[in-house]
Amino acid sequence: MKSKRIKVKIAAYVCLALLGLMTISQFGIKVKADNDTMSMFTGNEVYIYMNGDNAEISNINLENGMVTDSVSPEEVYSWGPVSALLVYTSVMQLSEQGKIDLDASIMEYMPEEFKSGVKFSSDFTVRQLMNHQAGFQNVYYYRYTSNPADLVSLDKLVIDCAPDQIFMPGTTVAYSEYGICLLAYMVQNVSDMNFDTYVKANILEPLGMTDTSVRANHEDNTYIGDLYRESKYYNYNGEYGLPYYSSMYPALSVVGTVQDMAIFAQGLVSGEVFEKESTKEEFFTPSVLYLDGETPRLASGMAVFKYGDNNEIYGTVGTGMISRAGMLLNVKDGSVLCMVSNQYAPNDYWNKYSQEKFGEMSGIAESFPEDISGRYTKSVMISSGKLSFLGILDTFQIDMAKGKPIAFLAGGDLINIDGIQGKLYKEGGSTQIQFAYYDILPYSSGMFILKTGLFILMALAYMYALISLPVGAFIFLKNRFANEKKTPVFRKYYYIQSAVIFFYFLFFLSMCMSAMSSGSPRFTMVVSFTYYIGIVMSFVYLVFLVRTGRKEECSVFEKGNYYINGYNALLVMVFTLIYKLLLF
Repeated sequence: MKSKRIKVKIAAYVCLALLGLMTISQFGIKVKADNDTMSMFTGNEVYIYMNGDNAEISNINLENGMVTDSVSPEEVYSWGPVSALLVYTSVMQLSEQGKIDLDASIMEYMPEEFKSGVKFSSDFTVRQLMNHQAGFQNVYYYRYTSNPADLVSLDKLVIDCAPDQIFMPGTTVAYSEYGICLLAYMVQNVSDMNFDTYVKANILEPLGMTDTSVRANHEDNTYIGDLYRESKYYNYNGEYGLPYYSSMYPALSVVGTVQDMAIFAQGLVSGEVFEKESTKEEFFTPSVLYLDGETPRLASGMAVFKYGDNNEIYGTVGTGMISRAGMLLNVKDGSVLCMVSNQYAPNDYWNKYSQEKFGEMSGIAESFPEDISGRYTKSVMISSGKLSFLGILDTFQIDMAKGKPIAFLAGGDLINIDGIQGKLYKEGGSTQIQFAYYDILPYSSGMFILKTGLFILMALAYMYALISLPVGAFIFLKNRFANEKKTPVFRKYYYIQSAVIFFYFLFFLSMCMSAMSSGSPRFTMVVSFTYYIGIVMSFVYLVFLVRTGRKEECSVFEKGNYYINGYNALLVMVFTLIYKLLLF
């Protein structure tokens, strides 16, 4: 009978394991299927091109491609990455007034509570921060929320969400929304005004922009805030339930009409937002070049694009969680192009429309160096801290032997993917790839194998805990109903340890959910409690296993389970040690 029960139990384990693997497999298939729906669009994309007094509006229905030449003044969109230009402009205004030195340390303009609350490993200047060269890694968590009550003040945001510096300042370009927020905090401290109040007094009101909201909860302009809450946004699968608020205030938080965005763009190219012509010239002077030392890359936080033969076009384009927006500025002739969309999915309209107005942008190369095969990652990544394991998700493989290089690599000239340009260099046998807002960096195959192997082992431990908990509960209830009065001490520790491993993994799952959605730092602190419980309980279990558990009287199968769970406990501790020493 005992042998039969053992076989049944093993069969149950195998079935549950297969069920878990099937679930993972189905998830992978689903992800692939979602990627195959890239051509599915909903909502609309609005363009305003202005050259002097001439304005051209194109409102494109993304579902059927129909175009109209008007847009309602009550249509409100998220400005997404264009929000940052309000920050850059504010910094330049204060620099113009002599209140900020762009080449001074950022710490000179920070209050004491910030200096005591945040310790950066390396100092950096205002200009480096402005051009995304402060060395910060990406911030995955706390970027969007559907509940405005979750939003925090700017001073709390820059302290609680301070990312690690993974690059020496000035060596690498890595677009940082946190860096933009930090610049806004500096503006707030130097001007002695809330950032949204400063922008309203010094940019919005002077330009007559009445349909723009800067504050994260949009209470600075309740009319626009109400319109935004009633607006529709779409992803590949259909309509979002409601618009999202950006916790990365003000890097992504601005909402308003595309008409107001065009007014702001004209104020930049005309220099109306500045008091001196020299400030405008400095604002549009490239301060970061590509590796060739000649091609402009960044100017005052703006990307420098090349259209046609010699046109240098300044601005930005990008996607947020629910939207897409862009702004291009032609300083030579004063023309501007603004785009907003209520779907974040990239499409071909932007490239076609911008090239129609400014000239052709360089295309995708057809030939590549033969020795660029390897694993790479973007500089806008996470490689330090509790979320460092997410770094493996940002890596990609280039395998020239298979004839499938990534689409955005090219030889000599500027290259283009979705309106973002870059360059590829061959120096000393190594390949370097740069785009306007980030670098492409080699990624250690050994580290990739280490991280992947660790998570495979931990996944196996988690699946065991997931299976052993319900099976153990069943055995416990069965024995209780059979009037078994004494429960071996070993078995109690076995249940506890299985539960600990289960919740230990919930920590990592929660961290992933927090990183990919709207989790806050406070939420991260709460779930990380299970991380430390897992370490302590694993150690306690191993001590018990060595000192007492060996002497417990129980079935061979049950004792085998106890020893397997000891392996899980050891694995948790080894994983934690490696993770802490090597991956943080």
